[in-house]
Amino acid sequence: MEIDRFAGTSYQAANWIEIGRTKGRGRQDRAHSHAKSVKAIYVYPLQADFRQRLGGVEPVVAHALGLAEGLAGDGWAQQEFGGAKLGDRRLSERLVHSARTLATMPGQAFSGVARGDWAAVKGYYRLIDQPDDAQVSVPAILAPHRARTVQRMKAH
Repeated sequence: MEIDRFAGTSYQAANWIEIGRTKGRGRQDRAHSHAKSVKAIYVYPLQADFRQRLGGVEPVVAHALGLAEGLAGDGWAQQEFGGAKLGDRRLSERLVHSARTLATMPGQAFSGVARGDWAAVKGYYRLIDQPDDAQVSVPAILAPHRARTVQRMKAH
């Protein structure tokens, strides 16, 4: 909906949600001339629980974070993954330790990164090899990291 021509009142009255605006560029605008009009983007949720269905969580954001805030030093893994609700404190600790270990050599298999620490390797594979109905899941692991990412996005 073109914002310079319409206010979007009927969309808002019908419970549509404005989620953003276009930049006024067409699909073929390779010269960045912004020749098109800026449009508001509205969505209408068809399911009330769409966030849960998509695996998203509504993070509680206390304050905005800087782009690299909390990522330096040894405590970054605790800040990014320490709040994961995996059903057992020890599993959360194993997740933090595994993330810290994997970050030393990104792109390598955990067994190569662990450098012969077979207890850590066994613990890592036990962590990721959970049944489908377990509390350890990709959304549960990523929930605190997702919340911290939203905090960083708030600063921009």
